Amino acid sequence: MQEIVPLIISQGDPELVDTVPNWDRVPWLEETRACDLNLDQRPSPRVFITHFKYDMMSTGFFKVKPRIHICNDLFSSLIFVVFGSWFDHVKGWLSVGEQQHIMYISYEQMILVADMAEEDLYIVYKGVHLIKQTHTPESLKYYDEFSFRPDDILIVTYPKSGTVWMQEIVPLILSQGDPVVVDTVPNWSRVPWLESRAFIHNLDQRPSPRVFTTHFQYNMMSTGFLKVKPRVIYVMRNPRDVFTSYSHFSRMTSYLVSPGTQTEFLNKFLDGKVIFGSWFDHVKGWLSATEQHIMYISYEEMILDLEASVTRMAQFLDTPLDSEMIRKITDRCVFKNMKKNKMSNYSLMPSTMMDQNVSEFLRKGIAGDWKNHLTAAEAEYFDEFYRKQMQDVKYTFVWD
Repeated sequence: MQEIVPLIISQGDPELVDTVPNWDRVPWLEETRACDLNLDQRPSPRVFITHFKYDMMSTGFFKVKPRIHICNDLFSSLIFVVFGSWFDHVKGWLSVGEQQHIMYISYEQMILVADMAEEDLYIVYKGVHLIKQTHTPESLKYYDEFSFRPDDILIVTYPKSGTVWMQEIVPLILSQGDPVVVDTVPNWSRVPWLESRAFIHNLDQRPSPRVFTTHFQYNMMSTGFLKVKPRVIYVMRNPRDVFTSYSHFSRMTSYLVSPGTQTEFLNKFLDGKVIFGSWFDHVKGWLSATEQHIMYISYEEMILDLEASVTRMAQFLDTPLDSEMIRKITDRCVFKNMKKNKMSNYSLMPSTMMDQNVSEFLRKGIAGDWKNHLTAAEAEYFDEFYRKQMQDVKYTFVWD
């Protein structure tokens, strides 16, 4: 934990763990050495460690209630010998979960996740990595054989490009602003991913127009889709911000391969060695799908003028909305408001799958956050790679 937590806080920058001994980097509060480390001068968030039992904690601890991560391992209990009974230690800390701000985790859980490589977590489908847990053979067979209707609506995105936003906006447009469905149905059920366990939703029984989501590239689409040509809303986002969001997302999920350092993950992202493949292949493929019934829009356009974006989507979907309905939907779908919706912010997901103490699923909802994360060298490398990949693309992107 003295290695992991500092790396999480530094977003993978190894300088601290490479240059500072762990007993100074994350000191034991109860040891004499803590008095010599000027801990009151350390910037927040400060990270400490203790072997003390819960009933040994100080008055200041009980009053402030800092965040706590607890590792329990019966077979490594020698660490607790000089601090009394392992059983008293564990039972004491487990008894206060609702009173303190605590995350519990076991040594075994960390071993299981840390040992999972791509072959453990991913499958390869049509040349692209997918999450094994959700993209089962049954799921992919259902997708390949799915019967589309001409009035179906398909939201298509590369990951971290505004999918959840669209799962909020489109149902509200179709309901003419009635929020019941977005307030009561989780977004993964309200607008399900066709390639991910969609067979559990009885989609053939849903009334038209049905709304679905996919992260698939255009060359991965089924014969049924190509034949029927349902309506598609394709959402794009500046790939630099996609990378930044993807990096945070990869650190808070248990079903994705650990991203490693920022530079390591940047190389994987640019090379398309992440789930759903290359952003460049995804965007260029869908931009070439001129024979389909597609509306193109960007995350940045929605940020710049959400009301105009909602109006444009409603027109594409042949859903008449008056100005009051559009205003109501726009207000509801402003990022800060949508973020509060527990049916959309993934707070219903167990922390063993998505740990929102590491990173919120819905973080900032802004454009340009990549400038706060990429180094000058990384940004320059990204720009050069982008220019080579997109030099023949005629589409004008807002971020260019």
